[in-house]
Amino acid sequence: MADVWVLDTPLQERRTSILVRADAITYLSCDRHKLIASRLESEETVALAQEGTYMGKRTPPLPENFHTALLAAIGQARKQADTTGEDQVLMAETDDHDEWSWGVFPLADMAV
Repeated sequence: MADVWVLDTPLQERRTSILVRADAITYLSCDRHKLIASRLESEETVALAQEGTYMGKRTPPLPENFHTALLAAIGQARKQADTTGEDQVLMAETDDHDEWSWGVFPLADMAV
């Protein structure tokens, strides 16, 4: 069975990225600056998306309800994983108009 993963948004250029298995997320907290995920009964958190500077580009504040958009994207990624049998990775990204969205990518494409 294929899994769905969520990649964090590192702000420092040489920082190691973190992949979180989507079915392990039991808590989401979101404001205009950061989307935090954790497991229930765990004090460890990870920022899945955040306002700041990434690779020399300033990222805008997060849209309202970006955490619910993540839940919808997880559902879409699960369908793709079930159909293709490949692990899927979600990643918060901004477009040329500074609009945030959740990209869904096969894990094999991320490893290249």
